[in-house]
Amino acid sequence: MYRTLLISAVLASLLIPLSSAIYIEVPDYDTGIASAGVKDVTNGRYGDVIFATDSGISVYTAKGTWYSVNARHPGETAYGMLAPLNIMATAVTLDSRGHLWIGYPNGLQFQTGTGYEVIQDQQFLKNLNINCMARWGDEVWVATGRAGLHRYHNGNWTWYKPLGPENLGCYTVVSMAVDAASDALVIGSERDGVQMLRERAGEVRFEPVVYAKDRDFDRPSCIAVDASGSVYVADSGNKHIQKFDSSGNLLATWGGRYSEFSCPDDIAIDASGNIYAVDRWNHCIQKFSNSGNLLTTWGSYGTGEGEFRSPAGIAIDAAGDVYVADTDNSRIQKFDSSGNFLTMWGMRGRGVGEFQSPVGVAVDTSGNVYVTDPVNKRIQKFDGSGRYLTKWGAPGSGDGEFQWPTGIAIDVSGNIYVSDRDRIQKFDSSGSFLKRWGSLGTGDGEFLPSDYKVNMAVDASNNIYVIDQDNHRIQKFDGSGNLLAKWESEKPGGGEFLRPEGIAVDAAGDIYVADSGNHRIQKFDSSGKYLTMLGSSGFGDGEFWRVSGVTIDDAGNIYVTDSNNHRIQKFGGSGKFLRKWGSPGSGDGEFLQPAGIAVDTAGDIYVADSGNHRIQKFDGSGKFLTTWGAWGTGNGEFRSPEGIAVDAAGDIYVADSGNHRIQKFNSSGKFLATWGSQGFGEREFQSPTGIAIDAAGNIHVTDTNANRIKVFDSSGNPLKTWQFRDTGGEMFHLPSGIAIDASDNIYVVNRESHCVQKFVPHPDTRQDSGAPGYTFVTRWGTKAYQNEPIQGISEVRVNPFGGVYLFNRTTVLRYAPGAGVTPVLHSGDLEEFPVAINDIAATSGGMLLIASDNGIYGWNGSGVALHLTSRDGIRSNVVKKLFVDAYERCWFVVPGNVGYIPPMTGSASLDLNPEPVQTPDVPETTPDVPDDTPAPETLPSEPSGVTGMLEGAWASLMEWVGSVSGGLTGA
Repeated sequence: MYRTLLISAVLASLLIPLSSAIYIEVPDYDTGIASAGVKDVTNGRYGDVIFATDSGISVYTAKGTWYSVNARHPGETAYGMLAPLNIMATAVTLDSRGHLWIGYPNGLQFQTGTGYEVIQDQQFLKNLNINCMARWGDEVWVATGRAGLHRYHNGNWTWYKPLGPENLGCYTVVSMAVDAASDALVIGSERDGVQMLRERAGEVRFEPVVYAKDRDFDRPSCIAVDASGSVYVADSGNKHIQKFDSSGNLLATWGGRYSEFSCPDDIAIDASGNIYAVDRWNHCIQKFSNSGNLLTTWGSYGTGEGEFRSPAGIAIDAAGDVYVADTDNSRIQKFDSSGNFLTMWGMRGRGVGEFQSPVGVAVDTSGNVYVTDPVNKRIQKFDGSGRYLTKWGAPGSGDGEFQWPTGIAIDVSGNIYVSDRDRIQKFDSSGSFLKRWGSLGTGDGEFLPSDYKVNMAVDASNNIYVIDQDNHRIQKFDGSGNLLAKWESEKPGGGEFLRPEGIAVDAAGDIYVADSGNHRIQKFDSSGKYLTMLGSSGFGDGEFWRVSGVTIDDAGNIYVTDSNNHRIQKFGGSGKFLRKWGSPGSGDGEFLQPAGIAVDTAGDIYVADSGNHRIQKFDGSGKFLTTWGAWGTGNGEFRSPEGIAVDAAGDIYVADSGNHRIQKFNSSGKFLATWGSQGFGEREFQSPTGIAIDAAGNIHVTDTNANRIKVFDSSGNPLKTWQFRDTGGEMFHLPSGIAIDASDNIYVVNRESHCVQKFVPHPDTRQDSGAPGYTFVTRWGTKAYQNEPIQGISEVRVNPFGGVYLFNRTTVLRYAPGAGVTPVLHSGDLEEFPVAINDIAATSGGMLLIASDNGIYGWNGSGVALHLTSRDGIRSNVVKKLFVDAYERCWFVVPGNVGYIPPMTGSASLDLNPEPVQTPDVPETTPDVPDDTPAPETLPSEPSGVTGMLEGAWASLMEWVGSVSGGLTGA
């Protein structure tokens, strides 16, 4: 926040005011945009911007005026006479000839040389609801409803079926972008992630874009156990099968993302140890040896004998015959072990022996077949030839009732286990209810089930293995539902951080880092070698919710400020939890987001109670001793104190971050001295955060938003300021915590680059000031997320520098073919309390703009450089959509209104009056298309001098912001 205020303040002094307003009203149909319910937006051919809205098409012309048309109000436009098909338009683009394409909930129309062609025929479009469109070279790609993708090229349409032979691995495409740098089409789906298409000629192959660093499993779908106790997991997101021993040790992996499987959806094992896998999207069965060698395959798409439509379940009887739940054909098919068809039964319906998309199938020792029928909320039982025997279940959440039964397994005693969304139910072979366990959640014995399927397996000891798909793990229970083990997804390892804050050094020289975003403390030796960690996310003893500070007493005990749990926790030197104290509040011993923590030689603890703007003192057992401070700017008052340190004489130094100063007190809280104010001078700070004291009594402060370290003597006289260029090290990125060991080596935590840097004193002599010089020697740490698997990434946006951005409500990633996926930011990077990411847009000047529920953020690669809210004229902080047009104007959509930020932003001198904008004339522009369409009779006039200034201003601003960031860090 302080960094944003800094940049805004400096901009205010450097930039001239604009004559145009930041905000645009929503006028009526005759004078402005038809509606602020904007569904899509694109650059036009003539310097205009075209909006698809829930009330038709609106064009913001190059002359700064609005023109709108819809089904009720057709009209002549620069793109010809336009009579929209529907009041609502859902998508808009221009093809390679500059012709306008418009999508609706009931078809599409596109401009030709003579008018508009209308397509409302399912011969061309398998679903008429147009989700989005994208121009790729001389082709237009159209996503329709839940029917996959359509390609238009030279008058011909091609349909790429969802989950079909063309390998489009999703039903509903909601976003598309063309990466011009690699000439690839990147496709975002509603629930099945992101896919990429590299080639349009020849065989079209959609490749999944998977970001799986944070986990071992990516949407595991099914599990099976062989006679020896080996466990096989079909990892559908990674498109392979993994083999484990009964303890969860990985033994083998086969299949692959781009080879044998499209989506392995269920597996079964015969008495010889052969593995049968249902390959749902390839509509076939594949058979392997237990070492992964392919033995045979059978099946294809269709409705005949031995053909499948999205099969989901498989089971094998004692004779080796194979039963397959042929889901979309609503039937069960039976084969011998070589894949020869034997029989089938079932059809779509609700009657006895009928199904509506059967999913799971299991066979008991007597050869009886049990089928989960989730739409009908029941289990049906048949003999091996398909003769109906019985059924049980009804809609509901009570015992013996079902919400969505999918997976099914049978133990050696004939008991039936059924996965019913977030719980497991157990029945005897006749369907009598016996037991249930489980609930919705992420804890032990809790589940986050997929809407599609939750599968199970039972071993010879009646242990139950359950796929917990959306938690990306396997849970193992005994037959009574007692948890035995978890095989969890990969978590960040040692040396991986997410926004670390505090740091401390013990008497042995070991380093403790408060890994704030990952809710844990990590311990390293002095060279950065990882040793151990303590804590995890949660609210119990030894669990944290955003750790901020850490300190070590002379006995080796560890004290941690558990900031968002508003408490202090104490651990022994081995990491054993000892005690805790504190609760939310403003009374004695209560906290509001405690931050820094320090301990004196007597073992007393001092805590910067940041949210209460005070310091509290306790003994080593947590007994309250005293407190001082209140909100304010006077001596002994604070505004969000952060760091705290104690010198050898027992005096207390506090980084009074919001007041941009250091305050000094004795151990009873008596005010002694203060120094500092806001600025970049020798005695000035930009939000000091961390504080540490060397052997000579010098005070070292991380001047966080100025990206530098400042050194003072104990009276506050400045001795030295140093930055990365002074040490031969790397740039500081919001340095926060700082610690000094007995040899005066300095360790600095960088919150935004997620690392620790180590500096050593110059080996020659101290400077004349008495403060040593320092040399950079090493750094450690990389960025990783804790318990935040990347899922639901479906939106894609073009990156002007090549590649595309992928995002969901909490995470932004960047994907480039050949380079893979890399994290860009998490919503928690924008604010202390994460905000929801609604949309993003990238500018050619290197700024990533984020629409959120708390206004618009500008991300410059390492931190928030701009933040615009309703105080700045946006009218509502809930920003739903962003679009950067050809003139680098950032258009934004809020409930009930639409507007743009001019190409110069972030300045307090912007005219924020909510008046309609009339801009100077702008030149004609074309969206990278040949100009073979007749131009309007009246062309936009030449740009004025003011317009010329505006056109380059955004890029200049972005360059300046980058230079300020660098300059503040010592560039």
